[in-house]
Amino acid sequence: MKNITDEERKYIEENRRFKKNNTDFPWKIAFKSRSLRALVAAFFCSQWGNYFFIAWMPVYLQEGKHFSENEMKMTTFYLFVTGIIVALSTGIMGDWLVKKRGLRFGRRLFGIFAQGGMCLALLVTAVATDNLVVTVSLIIGHLFFAANGIVSFSTCVDIGGDNAGTVAGIMNFFGQTGAFFLAVSFGKIADLTHSFDVTLYVLVVVLFVGSLLWLFVDPTRPLISKKN
Repeated sequence: MKNITDEERKYIEENRRFKKNNTDFPWKIAFKSRSLRALVAAFFCSQWGNYFFIAWMPVYLQEGKHFSENEMKMTTFYLFVTGIIVALSTGIMGDWLVKKRGLRFGRRLFGIFAQGGMCLALLVTAVATDNLVVTVSLIIGHLFFAANGIVSFSTCVDIGGDNAGTVAGIMNFFGQTGAFFLAVSFGKIADLTHSFDVTLYVLVVVLFVGSLLWLFVDPTRPLISKKN
């Protein structure tokens, strides 16, 4: 910033969390990091859920649950509006939990809670026959998905440190690969089984696996560490 004093600049440089502006990414260490591998795999699973919500859900509601077009539109509207609110509240609660119970417990609990909750909500969606129950469970499931994004990218900062941007890029690359798998498999599974609910059961299994992978994520072990 212009007109910043030398004293303030010195204070910022000496007290900020990350010290270096340009560092070489430790690729060999990254590939050996169990935490990073688990985080990437968990995000891969979670993005199956993401692409369901943003691409396949309208089709699922109309073709699988026989929603009217207006019912589908209103469900989609409420789903994304509530997601905005939970994203902010999750960040606040996540910071509070980390301060109270520690970084490892806080991140893991939120990761398991987010994907596990999404898994359970979509399971209810698949078995429900009442449209109101389907709508509510989908909204709740998307709330958990919003929480998953917050904790996942927060953990990128914990693990990546000065290389947080690169770690986030790696995680997001594999996450979008997961979204691609859902994109090409959802309709194919529905065609083969003649059931949209079967495709949701497959998604539930993927999300459940993703929730378990958080047990192997240790945000207290950054990539640049002798422990790695």
